[in-house]
Amino acid sequence: MVQPKSAAAVSLASRKTVSMDGQGLTSTQGARQIIDAISSRRAVTSLILSHNNLGDDGCEELFQFLCTEKGTKHKIVDIRLFSNHIGDRGLSSIGSYLHRNTTLKDLLIQNVCAIPITLSHAYTTIPQNNFTGDEQATLAFTQALNDSRLEILALSTNHYNLNSFARVFFGALESSALREVQLSTSGLTYDCIPSIVSYLTSPRCHLQSLRLNGNQLGKRGVVALIENIELANYSLLKLDIFSNAVEPGPAEDEDDGGLQPDTLIKLQARLRAVTDRNGRLKRATERDAFALLRHSRAVLLHSIAPRPDNTRYIPRLPIEIQLYILSFFAPTLSSAQRIRIFNYASNPATLPQLLPPLKSSACVPDPSGFAFGNGGGLGIDFGLGKKSSLCSNGRCLGAGNSVVCRRESERLKYLTEVRCNFYEPEGRDS
Repeated sequence: MVQPKSAAAVSLASRKTVSMDGQGLTSTQGARQIIDAISSRRAVTSLILSHNNLGDDGCEELFQFLCTEKGTKHKIVDIRLFSNHIGDRGLSSIGSYLHRNTTLKDLLIQNVCAIPITLSHAYTTIPQNNFTGDEQATLAFTQALNDSRLEILALSTNHYNLNSFARVFFGALESSALREVQLSTSGLTYDCIPSIVSYLTSPRCHLQSLRLNGNQLGKRGVVALIENIELANYSLLKLDIFSNAVEPGPAEDEDDGGLQPDTLIKLQARLRAVTDRNGRLKRATERDAFALLRHSRAVLLHSIAPRPDNTRYIPRLPIEIQLYILSFFAPTLSSAQRIRIFNYASNPATLPQLLPPLKSSACVPDPSGFAFGNGGGLGIDFGLGKKSSLCSNGRCLGAGNSVVCRRESERLKYLTEVRCNFYEPEGRDS
């Protein structure tokens, strides 16, 4: 007797992903097909729409829908739109969706010139993005990004005047959530270096990764980046600047014709040293931030105990002396960082809930975990004296099927709110 084949298991992630990569979607008609696919699902967290030809019209149609009540009910975390013939109007429509968006984390708008066709071993041309670096469109997009919680922005291999885009973008960028910007192979030259340097050395910068491979920054540009990061940047943990030689230019620029191997090795060593420094200071800052919060809670939120005669007393030192003593628990932090933590610790509204509700805000058990089905993975003490080890190990299913523990998310949220996710020199707070 032939046993019937069981249906293939469908993962939680695939159910929440609309994948229409390379399906020849064009303009508004293609956008409506995407909208129909989104509307047919209860929840969508990821849009994979690369290698199509949506263009500006299709982008406007799609993101206008995503801004509506029906669209916003989908908590989209990841959007991939590279190689879609997107121009400045399309970029502006994406910016409209980004404005005050707290769920989108990854926005990938790279450009791909060609992809291989396996059967014929040939190459087919894919529509390229064509941002012109229009100042108004770029500024509107950047301001919208500043109001969002976007963490990764990828614009690599877009060659259409990204020098102009970079100057406006870095000049207006002040997002505290953005962690990575990718601008590799984008035709950037030394002209955009002053804007990038000004951003990297200002309190506006919270970037941890900046990718600038395959551009034409030249020796002057690479040296300027490294020197200024050494001097005044403590957030960057990764800077990619490989393959940044330029063709010989005018006589006055002959000394900037490229990087010799020995010079490149020395610059890489300097860069590695400064990113290692930033990493060490980041870990020390985070450690001190948690220690100071713990002790500040005990001091600034202590209860006022009643006496037997029903009178009350407040056994405390003057507040200035209390804060001075507390500051010794966090020697790495700046005065501004300590003050932000004191304000956070003294506010009862910031206290965590004793029992997380069994809703989307709590940890969701990982079906692959051994404790799934018996209360494990929630990280909640049910009165048995110990909590599930799965939560403490980070084995929880967050939005978009990412393996993120709720406890770790809360820790990162706290560090971001008090701006202690990287080292801050004294007097540099914004």
